[in-house]
Amino acid sequence: MGWIKELKDKRTAEDRHTAEQLEKVRIIRAKLPEFWHSVVGRLQADCVELKSEFPSIQEYRCEFAASGRGFKLKSGGIPGKMIRAEANFEGLCVTVIFGELDDVFGDWRDSGAKREITVGLNGGDHLTFTNGGASMSTLDEISRYFFSLVLEFPNG
Repeated sequence: MGWIKELKDKRTAEDRHTAEQLEKVRIIRAKLPEFWHSVVGRLQADCVELKSEFPSIQEYRCEFAASGRGFKLKSGGIPGKMIRAEANFEGLCVTVIFGELDDVFGDWRDSGAKREITVGLNGGDHLTFTNGGASMSTLDEISRYFFSLVLEFPNG
C-alpha cells in the first residue's frame, strides 16, 4: 500500500468519524427539549411525593419552581441549599448553579459554585447526563441526582 492510499484511507476514516459525531449531535438536539421537559416534570412530581411521603421530616421538604428551560430546587431545612439549573439545547449541556441560606431571615444567595452536566448518547439514541464520571440515563437516576444536591439522604 502506497502512502497516497494510506492518506486517502485516513481521510476517509476521519470523514466518517466527523459524520458520526454530527449525527449524534443532531439526535441529541432533536431529543433534548422533550427529554428535559420530562426531567422537569419528574422533579416536580418527586417534590410533591416527598412532601406527601415524609410530611413531618423537615430535611426532606423542598420547593420546586420551573421557568423557561430551567428550574429552582430549594431544600426546606436551615441551613438550606438551593440549585438553579438550566438546559442549553444548543450547547448540549445543563448548567447547575448552587446557592445557600444561612438562617430563616436571610436571603438565598449564589455560592459561586457551578457544575456543568454534559448531555450525550448511551450507545444507540438514548440520552444520558454525565457529570464527574457519573452517567445517568433514567428519569429516576437524574431526579435522585438533582435532589441529592439539596437534600441529605441516608447512606444506602
